[in-house]
Amino acid sequence: MKGVHAPLPLQNIQTAKDDLLKTFEDLESSTVGSVLAENNFSVQEDCNVLKRIEGRSDSDMKQSIENLERENKDLKQKIIKLEQKSSKPSPKVRIQIFAQGGEIPTKISKELESMLGARMNTKSSHLQICTVNSYDKILFDLPLLVICITSSRLGTDAIKAINDIPEQAKGKTTLIMFHHKNENSLPKQLSKYVLTTDEFRELGAVCDMAFWKNEGIYPCDFNYKALDKIIAFIENA
Repeated sequence: MKGVHAPLPLQNIQTAKDDLLKTFEDLESSTVGSVLAENNFSVQEDCNVLKRIEGRSDSDMKQSIENLERENKDLKQKIIKLEQKSSKPSPKVRIQIFAQGGEIPTKISKELESMLGARMNTKSSHLQICTVNSYDKILFDLPLLVICITSSRLGTDAIKAINDIPEQAKGKTTLIMFHHKNENSLPKQLSKYVLTTDEFRELGAVCDMAFWKNEGIYPCDFNYKALDKIIAFIENA
């Protein structure tokens, strides 16, 4: 008869369930917003499919449908919870970078900002970096990264870099010793084992990184390990 739709087979309800399962799995492993956009998921459409097959008289078919409806309802609830969870704003992480004037420290500072931002944003943290160029502008409650370019003796350069940092800020300070050397010439002993006097024990951490001529901070295990240590310091500060 005109206007009467034939009942849909059980396969349709199974397909609806499979679609929901795939959507839920995608939501668990991907960004919710992009998954929803790609799949154009519509809960109402699935409900309509379910309702159209409820008229089947076969008792086994009805039982199968009820079971699938129940499972699909559970999946939809899980999807809603995932959407709500993903809509929460990412935690903001604020840090300060201090580098005394000069072309090289400024360049190194910008490169470090970029590298930290890229690595930390992959962890769902929204990194906000404030560049500080004066000791009196240092905020005591935020993690502070102090850039020190080694040019003469390690201890002399390090003392000069932290000498005027306020006492209240030292516990949240990481001193980063930048070595102007290629990878094969990097020091075997880390600076934290050399800088052991009281003024360095007060700091949150001491680590080493490397740069070279026009390359800036170049890719190597030495630098990657330092970045991981700096990120761990920031997250725990």
